[in-house]
Amino acid sequence: MRDAASAVAAARAFVDGQFPEARAAVVAGSAARGAATPTSDLDVVVLLPGTEETAYKETFDAFGWTVEAFVVTRESCESLFASQPAMRVPAFPVMWRDGIVLRDRNGAAQAVRAQAHAVLERGPQPLTPAGLAQYRHAITEYRDDLAGAGSPDAYFFIAPALADKVADFVLAHHRQWGGDGKWRLNALRRFDDALAERLVAALDALYRAEEKGPLLELAEHVLRPVGGPLRAGFTTGKPAPAEQKP
Repeated sequence: MRDAASAVAAARAFVDGQFPEARAAVVAGSAARGAATPTSDLDVVVLLPGTEETAYKETFDAFGWTVEAFVVTRESCESLFASQPAMRVPAFPVMWRDGIVLRDRNGAAQAVRAQAHAVLERGPQPLTPAGLAQYRHAITEYRDDLAGAGSPDAYFFIAPALADKVADFVLAHHRQWGGDGKWRLNALRRFDDALAERLVAALDALYRAEEKGPLLELAEHVLRPVGGPLRAGFTTGKPAPAEQKP
């Protein structure tokens, strides 16, 4: 069976056998929620004792599952939590917040969980003017590439990049947590379900009927409130002018 109870039991046995010294551990993801598919794995986060800043990922075959183990210490937890607001993709604190606790020695899991809640409540960093310009320019470039592409083969590679950038921009501009892959769409749906469905429909129109218009229009739509497309005048990494000597 691959229900939630069997997933949790397998994850607990995995931690007991592979990381007996762990102070805390949680299992997260679709398997822990009882929504496993035939290709689902177990996402297990393990907190080890020690003062060194250890953080690594390792994949195992165990108890009939593929197990993705994310191994950290308290020190590396601090570093990872501190990096989340700038990264805008909060996979690590979400696993701690939403995961099922497998081990909690001396309250270690609950302490990390409380910190994860605090990080997620604060949200990601606001988008800077430079960050906004980068998004505007990137979306403009992808939109122009798609508009000018004459081959459906090109559409199929440009469109996902444009769709990803549009979704990332909307979430960043509104100071919402983002995600990678399917989690990007989930994040957009939580924030603006109508916009998410419009983006899905635009991709569907392109892939099924080679209609570029809906995706091009959506790119224009999200840029309009922030000044529209950005082409000439965009710069990044340009050195400041040298001071003039008297």
